[in-house]
Amino acid sequence: MMDPLTAVSYSPDNLPTHMQNALNQGKTLLQDENGNYYGVSNWYAGENYNPFIMRDNNNTSYSGFNVTGSIYADLKPFDGFTFTSRFGYRLSGYRYAATTLPYYGNGSQNRDYVGQSNTSSTTIYYQWENFANYTKTFNDAHTLTAMLGMSFQEQSYDYVYGSLTANGDHAVLQNDPGFYYLNYASSSAVKGVEGEKTRSAKMSYFGRVGYDYKGRYMVQASLRADAADLSILPVSNRWGYFPAVSAGWTISEENFFEPLKRYVPSLKLRGGWGQNGSLAALSGYPYSTDMSSIGIYPLANSSSYTSAVGPSSLGNDGLKWVTLKKAIRCITPGV
Repeated sequence: MMDPLTAVSYSPDNLPTHMQNALNQGKTLLQDENGNYYGVSNWYAGENYNPFIMRDNNNTSYSGFNVTGSIYADLKPFDGFTFTSRFGYRLSGYRYAATTLPYYGNGSQNRDYVGQSNTSSTTIYYQWENFANYTKTFNDAHTLTAMLGMSFQEQSYDYVYGSLTANGDHAVLQNDPGFYYLNYASSSAVKGVEGEKTRSAKMSYFGRVGYDYKGRYMVQASLRADAADLSILPVSNRWGYFPAVSAGWTISEENFFEPLKRYVPSLKLRGGWGQNGSLAALSGYPYSTDMSSIGIYPLANSSSYTSAVGPSSLGNDGLKWVTLKKAIRCITPGV
């Protein structure tokens, strides 16, 4: 409680005078499951009030669903070659309802009427990948590997929001749970509605080649090209290119290492360098300069006013993929 002189709750026949006066004035004092009224301070009228009144002065409900799945197929037309097509998806929905109830927490924190709001949203995501792998060994010594593929992913999100705001009376026809729906708006309610649909997509191409000599010497190179949609980067910078190379030497496969194998069965030296791209810090057309209303102004000595617009954000058309570089050098022993 906000002060030590106010109890958590009071029985109906033992209400303090200020709480009885609030009831007589038509204020709504919330009650617990035993019918006792939650305490209201007679000395404090700030933002904080009885936490049980904070808890019970609204009704909220959440519901939703999430469905994920994937399917793939492998095609092997000849030895060493495999073509894979893979499709994955995620469907999700979210529903939220909030009812603001009448309550009296203190002189400055109270509400006389019921309000209602609801939100419904749906998200659809899918990714389609196609790639081919080829492996060929020559003379039981030289092994070549190659991979080439593409990936496309898209996500769409839409939502609708509706609200009924009290305006001198309950925003719904009755203060009853059976009427806590947008469909039961009262004639005095202020109605609000909003919603939109957004879409984002990404296109990628990637490839990799590798060479292995008897499991002793290994080298690999790869290249990935990713394209962001126009909600993130401008056309001039939407593509990012990210190469990588690596090499390895299995020292334990060399003839000179034979005497040491009883102590160290396997020893490999590896090194690599590569780049990755990220767009995690960008969203919502960050490269564009947006204009919005900045007020009204009189022109010359006229009594009329003219609406003015100005930049609400300063874009940067030089934005591009964030490139992360990484180098690895290590020795891997085996036992």
